[in-house]
Amino acid sequence: MTQQPIHTVLLVAGSPESSSVDLVRELANNAHYVIAVDRGANVLKRAHVLPNLFVGDGDTVSFEARTWIEDNQVPTRIFSPEKDYTDLDLACKSAAAYGQDNKVQIELMLCCATGGKPDHALCVYGVMAHYAQLRPTLVEDGFTCKVLSPEGQSSWTLHDAQGQSFSAVAIAPHTMISEKGFLWEVECLELPVLLDRGVSNCVKTPEASIVCTSGVVAAFLHAV
Repeated sequence: MTQQPIHTVLLVAGSPESSSVDLVRELANNAHYVIAVDRGANVLKRAHVLPNLFVGDGDTVSFEARTWIEDNQVPTRIFSPEKDYTDLDLACKSAAAYGQDNKVQIELMLCCATGGKPDHALCVYGVMAHYAQLRPTLVEDGFTCKVLSPEGQSSWTLHDAQGQSFSAVAIAPHTMISEKGFLWEVECLELPVLLDRGVSNCVKTPEASIVCTSGVVAAFLHAV
């Protein structure tokens, strides 16, 4: 059976404190498809990156960015503010639909998703757990978080990250992980949901790795 090609879909989300313009531009340059998630269009406009799709209820995008989207005839999916799902969840659905329509596997990339509102930030990890089959990675200026699960990407090898801080946090029940090449190595360790048993480790070898054999884990690599 021929394996489907892999496409990176970047979701530029709408957190009040956005990622830097340079990071957004770099991620967009390496993506196959870019989705502006409501206020995410604001930072994309500042980065001079035209998205392939706009998704949201339009309650936080600026007038200037909304006009820019319309003037450039970017396809839009506008929803009522009285909806049952967040703009981010709806954008994930759009990313999955892009994969189905184009017969490609999706690697989901997110940015501008965790700054300013802790309740929304916590829900971001819940959304990523729900869409673990899309192999989500959250990239902000200070850290990278890969969501690992047997249903999506189950392992992560951290190349040349010696000395960097690393944490693993379960975001689903019955999460089991193994870690090698860290200051503290573990084998088949079950992590309780959102508890701190896997935080504040340190990368010690050039090929340190984490494997998730059940559940869903958020694996954080912090910048030096």
